[in-house]
Amino acid sequence: MGAASIIGRLNSGLFVQAQAVPVTAVRLIVGVLAVMCGLAASLLRTGGSGALRTVTFEDGTNFLTDAWNHPGIWPIFRPLNGYYVVGPRLAAWFAVLFPVRLAAAVLTIEAALGAALLALAVYVASGAHFRSPLLRLLVSAPIVVMAGAQGPSTSVNNNIATIQFLALYALFWMVIWVPASRTGRGVAVLVTIATAVSTLLSVLLLPLALVRLAARRERHSLVLAGALALAALANVIAIARHVTARPPQSAPHYNVIWALVQYAEALPRMIFGNAWNYPDLNHLGTLRVRAMMGAAPHTPLWLDAAALVVIGVVALIAISGLTGPAWLLGGVAAAFSVFLFAACLMSFGSPEPRYLVAPALLLITAMAALLRPRQAQAQPGQEASPSSLRTWAQAPVLALAVLVAVVCAVNFRDLDLRALSPTWASNVAAVERYCTSHPSAAHYTVFITSPHWYATVPCGLVSSR
Repeated sequence: MGAASIIGRLNSGLFVQAQAVPVTAVRLIVGVLAVMCGLAASLLRTGGSGALRTVTFEDGTNFLTDAWNHPGIWPIFRPLNGYYVVGPRLAAWFAVLFPVRLAAAVLTIEAALGAALLALAVYVASGAHFRSPLLRLLVSAPIVVMAGAQGPSTSVNNNIATIQFLALYALFWMVIWVPASRTGRGVAVLVTIATAVSTLLSVLLLPLALVRLAARRERHSLVLAGALALAALANVIAIARHVTARPPQSAPHYNVIWALVQYAEALPRMIFGNAWNYPDLNHLGTLRVRAMMGAAPHTPLWLDAAALVVIGVVALIAISGLTGPAWLLGGVAAAFSVFLFAACLMSFGSPEPRYLVAPALLLITAMAALLRPRQAQAQPGQEASPSSLRTWAQAPVLALAVLVAVVCAVNFRDLDLRALSPTWASNVAAVERYCTSHPSAAHYTVFITSPHWYATVPCGLVSSR
């Protein structure tokens, strides 16, 4: 197979030229409504104390604390855990423009809105591969719905620190998307740059961007690959010059076989979430939170079998010819599902729930690609209609859609550390009391999720002295 043939297959099966679609008022309204629905769904996922009333993890300990206590643009370019996080720090910089009492709500809305916008971008980008709205929803809506529904990834929900794992999945689509319009290319570049300057993990998509550049030698491809390469270089330089470092709890374990076994063991959690994986956990608190943090019991044997059955049935249906599988897209998505999980796992050294997010979404993409309905053949003397599909060929993808919908419903709301966190209002009240009773104090630190996670609020922001 020659180079020209390989490039031809890549451009026809992976880097597919999208059709030009006029932007009408109706489409804009539908897009805005879809984003608002996604925003609302994301916010509703957090139970307990609620999404709008809490601040969690690095959102408070690093981003808000730095933005409050180090005014100016410097905190925006301060690395964290070994890489630059410009996007989340910009979000925090915007949040501190509001009164302290609104910090939780503003930061949470930013994260939820970001996820909804990423879902919309993927829906549009997937149009070159999937003409069916159902298929496009299947690969885009889970960014908002399943990212918060699956137990392994609840720490990502409404959290600007870990929205990078959703963006990593969206980046996959931005790299393979070949927009027909300047607006589309602008969106792809914006998402790529925003992801690249916000997570070191974006370098994992650089090989795909380079393959695209080789297959489609155009300025847009060069910009995408260049953005990823430059961001990776900046992070490498920062680590080499000891500007930042990987977190002390990381212990890299570069064992490919071990990583593949871990991926196989994680399949039930990626497909079915936590509700069926750990039915005996206490829904009211401690044990369920322990499961979220990795101290969970083994997956039931029947669920392991069910995950293998789902994967096997999808593969058999695709091979049988019942559907019109997008083999290249499905294969690449599956390969990157494994690759992203293995790379994250080996670099950190231990399983983390957030590492399942992008791989789980890519797994859905792979299955959707293999179950893509076959187009009906044109009758003699007639042109084939893109929307003319054999009814029986739609059954497999409908079954997949039902499975995903049921999983989302069952796992819609799950208790995690955030749900059990103190409200931000109570934290602000504690700061006010301390600063009032200690007139010389410059700031006060409150615990936001656990003793490990906190926020330091300047007294000048909550007192009138």
